[in-house]
Amino acid sequence: MKKKLIALAAAGLLLTGCGSKEPESSAASKAYIPADAVIQMNMQTSGYQVTLNDMTEQAGLSMLAATNGKTPEDGFEGLYVIRANNEDALESYRQTQQIDKQVDHFRYIVYTNDAEYGNIMVCGTEQALKDAGITGGN
Repeated sequence: MKKKLIALAAAGLLLTGCGSKEPESSAASKAYIPADAVIQMNMQTSGYQVTLNDMTEQAGLSMLAATNGKTPEDGFEGLYVIRANNEDALESYRQTQQIDKQVDHFRYIVYTNDAEYGNIMVCGTEQALKDAGITGGN
């Protein structure tokens, strides 16, 4: 099975602003990513505004977004978790949404065809990743 771990130091304020640069590949340690229900609970407990969008039927993916509602200048923290039915759906969504723009302190974790996580992309600020319970990776 093909496995990728991608980390970037660029991203966006909103999902559509999460980017445009190509992710850099890395063979670093594997991340721990909780189930969406756990991420949602962790983020809400930490005061984030959480939205879930299931686009499985039309686009083959689902998205969990959580932000603290602030601008980058005022201490923005945010997290986006995109899960896809297949690698192509994930890559297509990343490209059409120009994932990785505007906020320069986002970190990316991407796995494709992974035995544990399937096809997933996580991008977020360090604090939001910590608040979500996501650990490891680059």
